[in-house]
Amino acid sequence: MLRAYGGQLRSNNVRLAHLLCNQRDYGWRMKINRMLELEMSLEEIAESLNRQKIPPAYGRSKWSAKSVRKAFVS
Repeated sequence: MLRAYGGQLRSNNVRLAHLLCNQRDYGWRMKINRMLELEMSLEEIAESLNRQKIPPAYGRSKWSAKSVRKAFVS
C-alpha cells in the first residue's frame, strides 16, 4: 500500500526489500542442499523443515516435497 494511502515502509512489504527475500531464499537453498548431500528424499526434507519450523516458501502453510523442489530449483 502506498504511503499516501496510509501504508508503512517495512522490510516485508516493499519491492526494494529483496535483500530479506534473497537471504531467506539463500538459507532455504543451503539447508536443502545439505540435506540432499545426505541423500534425503524431498519428502524427508519437507518433514525436517516443518519440524524445524522453517517458514515455508511461496506463502504456503507448510513444506511439501513439491515446494522443496520448487524452492531449490527456482
